[in-house]
Amino acid sequence: MRELADSGVLQLLAVPVLVVVFLLPTLIGLVRGVDQLALVFLVNLIGAPALIGWPAALFLAFGPRRQPPTGRQAFHGHQSRHWPAQPGRSDWR
Repeated sequence: MRELADSGVLQLLAVPVLVVVFLLPTLIGLVRGVDQLALVFLVNLIGAPALIGWPAALFLAFGPRRQPPTGRQAFHGHQSRHWPAQPGRSDWR
């Protein structure tokens, strides 16, 4: 067992595992599609070393999800200023 600890393989495996555990709230928020992912990431990044930010980020990661776009916005990716179009207007397309 001592040979494994001294070989560097343990460190090579431990670093990615610790990074994933450290960023777990952000990854959960990303997969769930939470509304304020940037806030989850910032709380995770800044607050986790203080040991209070990691549980707070985990709490935020299970917060409300983004609402999918509906109607015309979902089809075109944006919302028009004039719907339905009014031909008498000067800015009519």
